Amino acid sequence: MNIVKRIVKNAQGHIDPVIEYYKKNNYGATHMYIKSKHKDPIKTLTNKATLIPADMEALKALGFTFKEVEK
Repeated sequence: MNIVKRIVKNAQGHIDPVIEYYKKNNYGATHMYIKSKHKDPIKTLTNKATLIPADMEALKALGFTFKEVEK
């Protein structure tokens, strides 16, 4: 779990606890894409461009919060 904090901290010098994301409908399925600066570090950890509810719960357990934004 510390690796998430280290990657985010190294990316900007401090940890921003708010992860901004947007929803996109692809062939009837809704996907959540990260829009904030957390995008690349989380993609590195999860090996995917989208978040699933389990990813969000794990990040919440680390102290992150989520804010839905427009694409």
